[in-house]
Amino acid sequence: MTAVTVPVVPAAAAPRPAVLVALGLGAASGFVIPNGPPGLGLVLLGYAAAALLWWMSPLPVRGWRAVHAGTALLLLTVTAVRAADWLVALDLAMAIGLGSLALTRAVSWPGVLRGLVEVGLVLPRTAAWLMRGLRQVPLARPVTGPVARGAALTAVLLVVFVPLLVSADAAFSTLLGALVPDLPDLGLLPARVIVACCAAIGTAAGMLVLLSPRPEPIVGAPARRLHRATEWLLPLGVLNALLVSFLSVQASVLFGGDDHVLRAAGVTYASYAREGFGQLVAVTALVLGVVAACVRWAPRAARPVLALLCGLALVVDASALWRLHLYVDAYGLTRLRITATALAAWLGVVLVAVILAGVRPGRWLPHTVVAAAAVGLLGLSAANPDALIARSAISRGADADVGYLSTLSADAVRELDRLPEPARSCALRLSFHDGSWTSANLGRLRAKRLLRAHPDTGDCGAYFPQLR
Repeated sequence: MTAVTVPVVPAAAAPRPAVLVALGLGAASGFVIPNGPPGLGLVLLGYAAAALLWWMSPLPVRGWRAVHAGTALLLLTVTAVRAADWLVALDLAMAIGLGSLALTRAVSWPGVLRGLVEVGLVLPRTAAWLMRGLRQVPLARPVTGPVARGAALTAVLLVVFVPLLVSADAAFSTLLGALVPDLPDLGLLPARVIVACCAAIGTAAGMLVLLSPRPEPIVGAPARRLHRATEWLLPLGVLNALLVSFLSVQASVLFGGDDHVLRAAGVTYASYAREGFGQLVAVTALVLGVVAACVRWAPRAARPVLALLCGLALVVDASALWRLHLYVDAYGLTRLRITATALAAWLGVVLVAVILAGVRPGRWLPHTVVAAAAVGLLGLSAANPDALIARSAISRGADADVGYLSTLSADAVRELDRLPEPARSCALRLSFHDGSWTSANLGRLRAKRLLRAHPDTGDCGAYFPQLR
């Protein structure tokens, strides 16, 4: 496929292909999205939008742009595989951010960070850009202009009033259905119009970023750089010594003498594991902030001390993961705990990347950090976290929290089916709203088949009154 040659200059109005693509994808979104939960239809829309944007790209899509675009499409595909709402929301948010970044040509930290939200930043001027381009598209002859405007106004009035009147009186709804037998569900008409308009504006925003790129933010040299190494070595040395002393205590607790330390502290092993996790993750993130400040303002003589600081922070992050492991071992997995584990693991990857950037500097670091987060989320989605949570709870036997298990998604049905009755029937009180083919989802499909083959047989009300 040959890319469309479009001059890379700020355009006062959207070109005709951009207008047609925005209107077409907007109309398709209005038909697909309101039909039900995210599924196959949203995936097809995303792939169509990616293909059209690639077709219109004035420059070849390669390098980091291709990596981010491909990862965004994989994250979007998760919506047709996994049914957990929280996981799908994370995947869609990351896919949108990566898609926005793939439309830019960012290379530095400011450019990459702005690129993740660039489509949102241009939204205020997108509507005017699109409307100016729409006026240049000869949709109808001038003589039919008044008729077309009158028809558009009529359609707006019908969209507003017909759904209200239909929902207000069943007899009127029946009469309207008899007069127009093939009339679609008018209750969704306002939602379809709103979704179509939002999708058209969003698509146009993406094309505005693609066709009229803004210059990348330039971070100038600091007004005053502290050149004396002593000004940095003293605070960095103290911080390193503080982390070393903390880690020495960690070693005594985790690898020897733990009973004595815990008795002296007056806490249980589980509370010890839980209470320190957030603080250790915060320490790891703050160390990354200190390293960023030092790279900008400190002399190169401080780089070895920074490498040691990153290494110690990496051990602190590993300690946080170990604490969380102890807590999960005592109480099982939850969505919050599995997400916290993924966050701590990503921070560890970032620290390793920062250490490697000190050895081999380059502009690869910001894109690598973003790609690591996206790949980590993709791995989390592939692992099926709701099923992992159910498996962890079931392994606890009688201590399984059936109330919490009943809040899991269809992704966990295969694991929940292993529970004995009446716990199984309580945990499998799930409702599925697939809508049309546009909401097709592999997780919900498998769950419906399993529940159809093995329906609920127990009454959990007598055993779990809170689940009645």
